[in-house]
Amino acid sequence: MVFQKVIKTPKKEPPDKPKIVYILNDYTGKQKGKAIYMPADKRKRTGPFIACDERGMINDKSQIISYHVKHDHNLSEQLNTARKIAELVVQNSSTKHPIKSTAQLKAFDMKSAIANQIIRKYKNPKIKRVTNVNLILPNQSIKYDTDTGIVYLTPLKIRFYWKPDLPDFEKRFQKINAIEISDDRFMLSVSYSLEGMKVCYPNRNILSLDHNCGYGRHIINGADHKNQKVINLGKSGPHIRHKYQKLRQKLQKAGDYSTLKKVSNKEQRRMRDLDHKISRAVVDYALENDLQIVVEDLGGIRKNRRKGNGSKKANRLVNSWSFYRLMQFIRYKSELLGIPVTTVNPERTSQLCSYCHRKGDRSGIDFQCTNRRCGKKMNSDVNAAYNIGRRFLGLL
Repeated sequence: MVFQKVIKTPKKEPPDKPKIVYILNDYTGKQKGKAIYMPADKRKRTGPFIACDERGMINDKSQIISYHVKHDHNLSEQLNTARKIAELVVQNSSTKHPIKSTAQLKAFDMKSAIANQIIRKYKNPKIKRVTNVNLILPNQSIKYDTDTGIVYLTPLKIRFYWKPDLPDFEKRFQKINAIEISDDRFMLSVSYSLEGMKVCYPNRNILSLDHNCGYGRHIINGADHKNQKVINLGKSGPHIRHKYQKLRQKLQKAGDYSTLKKVSNKEQRRMRDLDHKISRAVVDYALENDLQIVVEDLGGIRKNRRKGNGSKKANRLVNSWSFYRLMQFIRYKSELLGIPVTTVNPERTSQLCSYCHRKGDRSGIDFQCTNRRCGKKMNSDVNAAYNIGRRFLGLL
């Protein structure tokens, strides 16, 4: 057993540091006014950690994170020009002479690096109109100093400070892929390496998750095997789906297809936001309690739910649910902090008792163990969550 303590030296703050308005797809943080900061007790992990097998390790790969940084530069002229270019590209995308290069845009005062990105984004003939157009700078037009945290945008001759407080940032940072610029913020797409983020945990320190989508049930039920606690998240999800499904039916009968599209888009935004909040809550809990995460492998769940296996209402809910997206949100947020995420086979986890491992009776959200010596009664989703963890530990 190796005991190791990680000590992080204090970081010097450069002068005139702009505030980060909010950070997308990033590490756990708390919001205070318009700035997001990382509490000192969450910025580093300290030992001891014990050696673990390959189930507790994170695969080496890259992660793409998005950041938004506020600015006060006046770029209205450049944004208006970018919009005119985008409109011209869209107008000519379906003609015999589409806009393919900046040589066809000599009438516009726009740097070729930015104009080329606008052409690439709007040249698709499927795009029929232009809404919001941002300035887009590729990696070749961006210079970044990891020591000072200064980002320099060569075509616009603009510089700003950006340096997130991530563990081993200088080692893990790979590149800024691109930056989109609106009238009030810089939107950065950044690649990180997850190499070297292999954090090991004692086997019992796990948070096992059961994923559901039924009415009156929580989307995520988590079982903390270390502290013997249960977390339940996202009970409003199925109701949101049902509400908008009824509204879509009403609009389809009325033939109001423009409103129908707006309603469908709003539903997607609400569900995506809910998935982000659920995944953030899961990762926050795992980080606070030093737990690795175990999830069920939901591959083929729609194939397994054949026609007639359940009500029409339930089948519609399963076939429209974003199982993969929520799991991906949990995975990338966890891996960024060095929290291992492992998948296990969920077979029979909802049928067996998590105490005696005998088969029991399940009726909706209720589970009753049929073993006379056990006879436990509990929530069926919580029972499944504990069984998923026990399967990871080799006890099931």
